[in-house]
Amino acid sequence: MRSHIPAPESRRAVGPLPPDDLIVRTGVNPSRFADVEERRRRFDDMGRDVYAHVSEVLPPEWDWSGKTVLDFGCGSGRLLRWLLPHLVDGATLTGCDIHEPSIRWLREQYPATVTVYVNDPEPGLPESDDAFDLACAVSVFTHLTSWAPWLLELRRALKPGGVLVASILGQAAWESSEAYARGVEWDEDRTGLLVEQYGAGFDDGYGPAVFASEWWLREHWGRAFEINRVDARGQVWIVARKRLHDARSLTSEELVAPGDDAREAPAAQRAQWLAYEELASTRGHI
Repeated sequence: MRSHIPAPESRRAVGPLPPDDLIVRTGVNPSRFADVEERRRRFDDMGRDVYAHVSEVLPPEWDWSGKTVLDFGCGSGRLLRWLLPHLVDGATLTGCDIHEPSIRWLREQYPATVTVYVNDPEPGLPESDDAFDLACAVSVFTHLTSWAPWLLELRRALKPGGVLVASILGQAAWESSEAYARGVEWDEDRTGLLVEQYGAGFDDGYGPAVFASEWWLREHWGRAFEINRVDARGQVWIVARKRLHDARSLTSEELVAPGDDAREAPAAQRAQWLAYEELASTRGHI
């Protein structure tokens, strides 16, 4: 597969690093990275790794020339700053996020040709139908409990044949879960969709944690997209295409409805019991 990573000479165009408070908000924990320079290096490394992974999973025929790209949940530019070199290829870049200080900083620091804006917590986006060739949603569906409306909104905004690259939590991230801390092992067949820290906020934390099994993603996300790839390294990476000739008007209810897979009911029951255990644990009952 050809590499989509810019040539070394173009790396000078990678965007600036954000201030420390915006870096910390992306999950670079000061208790683990005590020094400011350490946190800056960590943010830079995270962005480079994410960009390399997105580049790797893009279709082999991908060419950045003239592409319209949306970084959904761009934050302070962890991925977006690595996309800036593609402006010279004629790519058009758009980033959006619910965090106004991050967007304000991006607007001050990035070229005026890059569109950035604050989006509402609920769909939709101020974009026309069939607007983008590529939508990236890195570490966004990892926190979205109401995932279906946003998945449909990204489907609407993508061109027919457009690519979605998104991540969600899976087995590789399980050791960071509340359930694992209580001694619960990962169970691919009986996880399905599992939400921890439901209702947690983003102002004083990182919000809910959303885990999913590959079979569940293929079943439910596959109703809206053609799933090309599910890669379980680190976070679970989903590579999907908007179908070329699919004019169906799907609803959120249709995406979340249980399918015929026999694993649906046991996974839902287990998720409910794990939520009860988590609640009891936070109240000191177990």
